[in-house]
Amino acid sequence: MGDKHDGLQQIIDEALESMAAEATGEFDPQHRNLAEFCRRTGLSRQRARTIKADGFKVRPHGRLGTKAARTVLSGHTGLVDDQLRKGVTNSQVIYEGLLGQGHEGGLTSVKVYVIPLL
Repeated sequence: MGDKHDGLQQIIDEALESMAAEATGEFDPQHRNLAEFCRRTGLSRQRARTIKADGFKVRPHGRLGTKAARTVLSGHTGLVDDQLRKGVTNSQVIYEGLLGQGHEGGLTSVKVYVIPLL
């Protein structure tokens, strides 16, 4: 899993540990106050319910790793590839060339396309 999910899992584990330390008797996280769990983790009530249903394990989002088949940059990749072949690696320069062709996307979309090709 990614760092974001690992960090969230750490927050959840720490909250459960502190709740267990404060509990008198046997500690069962499934029967603990959800509002207290939300306060300690900063999660919304719905997100906390989902995590509780998954056994307090963070699962990746269902669309993780999927990419759109067609993007704003799709019709302009020829210019980008041509600029990269010429040795232009500055995404700002490539972006300015795209604006002249009528590209309506942003600089970030150009950077996302260019970085794996370098």
